Amino acid sequence: MMSNVVSIFGETVNPKAKDFEKLINEEIKESLEHFRGLMKTLIFEDKRSLRKKPHLNSKAVTTDFMVLHMINVELIESMFEEYLLDYGKTKYIKSKKAYFYSRVMPFFDKNLQDYDHLIDMNLCTKKFNDFWRR
Repeated sequence: MMSNVVSIFGETVNPKAKDFEKLINEEIKESLEHFRGLMKTLIFEDKRSLRKKPHLNSKAVTTDFMVLHMINVELIESMFEEYLLDYGKTKYIKSKKAYFYSRVMPFFDKNLQDYDHLIDMNLCTKKFNDFWRR
């Protein structure tokens, strides 16, 4: 008789999860693209602020880009949780989460550090929370 016991380490691969894995990969790529747009905006606005020529919409634009970034990160994290609920701890999700939290998030944090003075995190957090309440 064959046993239905699953390894305590989880399944190594779940063929039913392939479509969801593609969605997670695409969302991470999209978040990196949006982050690139945020960084371009921050670099541009930083140069303007050094010349004492801030753009009228600079605060609104940087806030909107930052909120979009926060939404992307939250979406990826919720996709990780949904994946775990639906498919369990597979090799894919373990490695993707490890990559995201050890490489991608530190990359975001490191690059945003130099532009903290341009980002009103209180306003961003308020807009982010307002977005999720809808």
